[in-house]
Amino acid sequence: MKKVLFLLVISIILNSCNGDNNNDDSRIESWRINHYQNTVIFLDYTAAIQYQTDDSIGTEDYISLYGGINGFEFENGFIQDIIVKLKPNDLSIADIPPYEITLIKVLAKTQISPDTTFKIRLTRNIIPESFENWVFVDEDNNYSIINSFIRIDCESLCNELSTKINNQEQLTGVFTHGTDGEYILKEIINE
Repeated sequence: MKKVLFLLVISIILNSCNGDNNNDDSRIESWRINHYQNTVIFLDYTAAIQYQTDDSIGTEDYISLYGGINGFEFENGFIQDIIVKLKPNDLSIADIPPYEITLIKVLAKTQISPDTTFKIRLTRNIIPESFENWVFVDEDNNYSIINSFIRIDCESLCNELSTKINNQEQLTGVFTHGTDGEYILKEIINE
């Protein structure tokens, strides 16, 4: 009887392990992670990693990642080519990514030129009474992208930026990377 019970337990364990591998709807993809995070609304105002996948790698089009990549560390100023595993999750909640994403391997990590410019939406005013603002100013007058650790060095443009935000203007910032992970504001574009 003990032998039969032992074999039954071993059989269940082996079948459950094999079942995970055989019934796994996961897929493997190549991704390129952009050198900066952009602003999005995901449950709140925040900044998100931008990525390209497979055939879109090398184009101008990036997709915002709503959530993170397990085992991956984003670094400002670096383009990273990675391999990820996407495993469907069982959540069917709006605004929750349909996949659990896990880093398999970093293929390449390339630092961009310090004078490379990039654009980030700072505010959005699509319809009246719907002003969306991603810029946070603390009590010490430090600027940052809201809900993130990205500090904005607005140099001589701080007063102009504050005035335009107070006037609820729709703004995009043109930035370069700073040496300490901050974004250096070079130009404000009214849109």
